Amino acid sequence: MVEGWRRLRKDGRRHVRTVGHASGYWAFDIACLALVMLAFRQHVSIDALLIAYPVANVVGTFSPTPEASAP
Repeated sequence: MVEGWRRLRKDGRRHVRTVGHASGYWAFDIACLALVMLAFRQHVSIDALLIAYPVANVVGTFSPTPEASAP
């Protein structure tokens, strides 16, 4: 990760654009989640969405691996 960040910084302002695009991606996802909640008439504060969405993303990345059975 550090090496990737160094390469981005060598390219001038490319790292700013990359971080901006990543932030925009998350912001768009959170906005979509807010619209889905409104569509189902669920009133959730923006604070709750800003906390719940990243936490759900992190928890969603953990995938259980099956335990190997003994022969």
